[in-house]
Amino acid sequence: YLPLGDPATPSVAIHIAQKQQTAGFFTMPLDLEISLDGGGAVRKRIWNDPDHLDFEFELDGPAIGVTVDPNSWVLCHRETAPYGLNITTTDLLDGVAGQLYAATLVGRGGNPPYAWEADRASPLPDSLALDQATGVLSGSAPDSGVYAFTIKLWDRLGKMDRQSYRWAVGTEPPDTTLIPEPDDLVFTVGPSPSRDRIGFVIDGPGSDNIELDLYDVGGRRVRSIWSGPAPSRKFSWDGKDDSGQRMASGIYFLRLKTSTGRTINRRIAWIPT
Repeated sequence: YLPLGDPATPSVAIHIAQKQQTAGFFTMPLDLEISLDGGGAVRKRIWNDPDHLDFEFELDGPAIGVTVDPNSWVLCHRETAPYGLNITTTDLLDGVAGQLYAATLVGRGGNPPYAWEADRASPLPDSLALDQATGVLSGSAPDSGVYAFTIKLWDRLGKMDRQSYRWAVGTEPPDTTLIPEPDDLVFTVGPSPSRDRIGFVIDGPGSDNIELDLYDVGGRRVRSIWSGPAPSRKFSWDGKDDSGQRMASGIYFLRLKTSTGRTINRRIAWIPT
């Protein structure tokens, strides 16, 4: 784990790797217990589906320790190691053939400044470019399909991490409307990708309280948008966080929670001009 942020807004980055010797990968829920400076702890439950995971969580105090599977539900051998250097962006939003695409890759740990590089053995498609200083991946795909490539991240001391991606490109934007049952709550988002503002509509029972928040790819909440009864109205996100700072281009997640326990997540692509 790696403590992040300042005393006013502490958070923690966590990297988890699952290794097998004689069996395949196990997909399962996994509990984490984050110990806080000054006493107390926070429990988090994540879904362990790739062979390595990266998360960031906001906390009420600085993290001083992380315990994986604190109740020993999982039959395994656990080892704790220093955080190291990790590319924490493990998934890319789908693209649309012929449309502009951009995503900001994120790295944590090591010794900044960082240098980003496309792996020569598994190079970027000709239609994409990678900014070596910022980690911004941009361009457009001329044709639909799945593009596979690998990105490397270097720190100033020569440490390196790599991440392989499969970038899916379609012929038209994915459907951005969710109509979950049975409470008839409608959550519509679009356009995405967007360069200016991303709009969304919540329409449902006014008596059902909801919380709508925006998160970055590391799981850090960057904007609180609405808390209260489902308003049956239009909203728009202007690309800024709670402090009014302009957010970098990349992938973000809108998370809507209802008082009845329902959660809806929508992935959006932000490409500011």
